[in-house]
Amino acid sequence: MTKSPSPGTHSINSRYRYSSRFHIPSESNTLSVPIIPIDAITTNEFPDWLSSQPEITQKYISHTLKFVPNTKGISVLSILTPDSLELSRILVTLGTKDEEQMQETFGPGWISQESESWWMFGSLQSVLPNGYIYSINTKHASPYNIALSWALSVYDFKTQFNQFNSVNFPSQTTETPELSSSAVERPKLLIDSEILSKLDIEAAGIFCGRDLINYPAEYLTPFELESAVIALSQDPNLIPDDKSAQVHVHSFIGDDLIQPGQSYYPQVHAVGRAVDRSNSLPRVVWMEYNMDKTELPLVVLIGKGVCFDTGGLDLKPATGMRNMKKDMGGAACVISTAHMILLSRLGVRMKVGICCVENAVQGNAFRPGDVLISRNGISTEIENTDAEGRLILADALVAACENEDEMPDLVIDFATLTGAQRVALGSEIGGVFCTNLKLMQELEKASRISGDYLWPLPLYPGYESSLKSSIADTKNCAATGLGGAISAALYLRKFVPKNTQWIHLDINGFNNSSRPGRPEGGEPMGSRAIFHLLSSLYSN
Repeated sequence: MTKSPSPGTHSINSRYRYSSRFHIPSESNTLSVPIIPIDAITTNEFPDWLSSQPEITQKYISHTLKFVPNTKGISVLSILTPDSLELSRILVTLGTKDEEQMQETFGPGWISQESESWWMFGSLQSVLPNGYIYSINTKHASPYNIALSWALSVYDFKTQFNQFNSVNFPSQTTETPELSSSAVERPKLLIDSEILSKLDIEAAGIFCGRDLINYPAEYLTPFELESAVIALSQDPNLIPDDKSAQVHVHSFIGDDLIQPGQSYYPQVHAVGRAVDRSNSLPRVVWMEYNMDKTELPLVVLIGKGVCFDTGGLDLKPATGMRNMKKDMGGAACVISTAHMILLSRLGVRMKVGICCVENAVQGNAFRPGDVLISRNGISTEIENTDAEGRLILADALVAACENEDEMPDLVIDFATLTGAQRVALGSEIGGVFCTNLKLMQELEKASRISGDYLWPLPLYPGYESSLKSSIADTKNCAATGLGGAISAALYLRKFVPKNTQWIHLDINGFNNSSRPGRPEGGEPMGSRAIFHLLSSLYSN
């Protein structure tokens, strides 16, 4: 039996699997099921909506059903034809919407109800009758945002994981995966082909990022993470037919990382050397796109790819280690964002750098008190081996900015870097640091528009002293743990030239519980917000 692609490659190749939940009308497409309209309104709009309906419908809703909309959430009502009692229309009420009251309660910095409400449409799939195609009519969300929520709500990693195992390990598979034919009976959303093409840019990018985070560490090793980048670079959907844009990938692996020259990433090697399997060897993977078009702006994306983090010799407790398969979430975000850039044909040159390691424990693991020398010669005293992500990112940041003839216009790194970020912002909002105030404001705007929430944190120089070392240029973290997200960002700032525009995202990378459009599990947080920012800065 021929095996399916590896987990990394499979995540890239199967990222369009939401498409079966949409219907695109065409002249040659004969419908075998009816299209059911859905009226989506707020509770405030319900009286006017009801008065516009036929008298028999008004009586049915008010007197027979005694329907009263839920003011604090979604209500769904199926309306039948009086004669045949067949489904004719769906009413969805979205709760009460009072923007002025919310502003008074929470102040001008709050996440608007407008930016949250469109997510709710994806959750309709679980309550709508199967076997129908639905057309949603509303003024409270754009057709594209409705479709995006619908697509992202389809995501189901368990089915994907079982499908992968059923092909690769048929004798070990205990559960039969869902057959794709079952999706035909699920509710479908009516959209046009233009929306689907736009949807593929973001939704497919999110699907592959979620898959990469969700795969257990035994499946998604540093080698597999590298394979995902290679698969992305070879996807024919992402490269123009005329080959006008070229994509190249090169990797540096194992002991090559401590050899002088282009392959020199000594801190990546130090963090990842304590492994005994070849597919877990530390590696740095670079993908380059459009680099021959020097007239275009250069954007560099760098991701933390710690495929599993034990904490090293400063070992994490069991509760802290349980979910550390997600510590490569920064790399998944970069791959998701790169997919969006490639498929949208955004007018940029792009470099993608991913540092792939496992922070494991063996006799040759790096130790507290060690002094590591980075790619540019800055020495770091190890205060704690569990602050390893910033060490590997530092080498990649240096490499991204060391060629004076090819300096980036913008450097962005993604990392599941600190617990302090989650303490400050919780698990649903990413922290962001930026060296340019105007750029930060543009990113905040992109975050709100996309519903991919980021919040600005300060590069406060007063905390620089917490990284002071008596034997090296810096420590890798503060001894106190106070302001941990800020001190981590300040450490990385040492490896970025002062005149370089730099954005650092410190994210959770995981939905701790399910919300509409955002199921429990891996989530490439910040990817869509960054893509919206780049699109606004560098649109063709």
